[in-house]
Amino acid sequence: MSMGLEPELAAEIGTKFIAMYTGITDPEALEGYMKQLGFVYAFNVVMLLNKMPQREMRAPPVIKNLLHPVVLPNADSLKLILSK
Repeated sequence: MSMGLEPELAAEIGTKFIAMYTGITDPEALEGYMKQLGFVYAFNVVMLLNKMPQREMRAPPVIKNLLHPVVLPNADSLKLILSK
């Protein structure tokens, strides 16, 4: 749940917002842009772990679900995205 919305609805609203904000109309280009945003978001969550309340409880799922499967395998892509 995100802000009281079902995950699918939150994702749809987010995608439409990004499309309107960036002006990207090509679905494939929008998907690629959203994937890049996902990498940056995952990286940001991992980097903020130390500042999270109840980090001892929250850290293991973040490490399992974001750090290992998303952030580390995409380290090169993240370096490129963040260098822009």
